[in-house]
Amino acid sequence: HLLDLGLHPESVFINRGNHEDRILNMDSRCGGFYEEVLSKYGLDDDIGPLVYEKFLRIFALLPVASIIDSRIFVVHGGLSRGVGFLKLLGMCHERGPELPSSGAGATPKEIALVDAMWSDPQETHGVSQNSRGHNLIQFGPDITERFLEDTALSLVVRSHQPPPNNEGFYEHHGGKLLTIFSASNYCRKLGNQGAVLVIRSGGACQVYRHFAPGFDTLKQMSIVASEDPLRPIPMKERQADQMTRQSEAASVESRAQEEQASVLRSQRTEQLEKEVLNRAARLIVEHKQDLFSFWEECDSDP
Repeated sequence: HLLDLGLHPESVFINRGNHEDRILNMDSRCGGFYEEVLSKYGLDDDIGPLVYEKFLRIFALLPVASIIDSRIFVVHGGLSRGVGFLKLLGMCHERGPELPSSGAGATPKEIALVDAMWSDPQETHGVSQNSRGHNLIQFGPDITERFLEDTALSLVVRSHQPPPNNEGFYEHHGGKLLTIFSASNYCRKLGNQGAVLVIRSGGACQVYRHFAPGFDTLKQMSIVASEDPLRPIPMKERQADQMTRQSEAASVESRAQEEQASVLRSQRTEQLEKEVLNRAARLIVEHKQDLFSFWEECDSDP
């Protein structure tokens, strides 16, 4: 996507998220991007660390939010605990590769930046502590309502977390805030669908859901570049190529459906095991006196 941004700067826009951060990417528990860069580019002549630093410079330059058609606010995390959110974000000109802290001593614009990257919606009014970490927040429908009124916008679109319904998108706050989560089968174990939001020129919004195949499936696809991109391609060759691609696409879609079904079966089995164990534990607690008496009788028998 960063390559697309460089090739089509007038058409591709990428917002910064909480993972575009030096410290987070160096934590192997949070994706392991730093380790992946080192494994691909190596440590010889510090090439790997140098490439990683180049990525960080790009991350620092990414915008933190976007406004579409003067009515839709798009941000990675969510809204802020303070007032003047848009104005404060507009003041964040000098952003570094590390996201600032929102703790004691943080400036209002630093708090706004952290909230834009890390906050999540809640269905109760006001602001509360977020379980993600200290000084991170959740915001209620009143915060969304106030933000839209103050900015004359009509909708907030964010991502940051798999929706609770596992369908790739979820409406919050009376439909005034949408979570759109594009990564299907998150971390290769959640079994969720991904989704994208398409905004038409007339203002209509439409959500498309998907379940992408795993990398093991994708690497089996044959992608062959033309030897001479300027050579005219005969109609029969184009048709044959189209049929091949359609066949591969159908095969990939079928495998993706099988992968999704497998993940869902695994989740159901795991859930059933938990329910059985919980039920057994409850029965033991409810009948512990009877069980004690039974075992005492067993111990007393010759």
